[in-house]
Amino acid sequence: MENKKGLSDIIATVLIVLLALAAVAVVWSFIQPAIKNTGGSIDLQTKCLNTEVKPTACTVTGGTGTVNIQLVKGEATKVVAVIEDSLGATYVGETDAPNPLATKSVSVPSVGSASPFNAKAAAIVSDAEGNTATCDVGLVQITCL
Repeated sequence: MENKKGLSDIIATVLIVLLALAAVAVVWSFIQPAIKNTGGSIDLQTKCLNTEVKPTACTVTGGTGTVNIQLVKGEATKVVAVIEDSLGATYVGETDAPNPLATKSVSVPSVGSASPFNAKAAAIVSDAEGNTATCDVGLVQITCL
């Protein structure tokens, strides 16, 4: 009889250990994606901090804006031109990023008629997995002619 009692204690201990392992597996399944996604987000934010674009020239004629954007530093996949009219409406265009220190023209269609217009620029960066992020619009603002 005593062997059966000792055996039930061992079975109870094994069941408790298995329940603890199952609980750890369930908790890990919820935590792992959050940890994994945070790393990618930090990588893109770091690229944004290390990338600088600025508008160098801007014209608006016939409802179409053209903004020349220079990639001052960093690695951008694309650049975004943002034109704002005097009423606060914004118009956006994007194109592939220029080489570092080079300038590229970005066409912005359907610009309104409320002049004067101001232009700003932003970068779009990507990581090794193909995730992209649009960086904040830069502080440099120019007036369009």
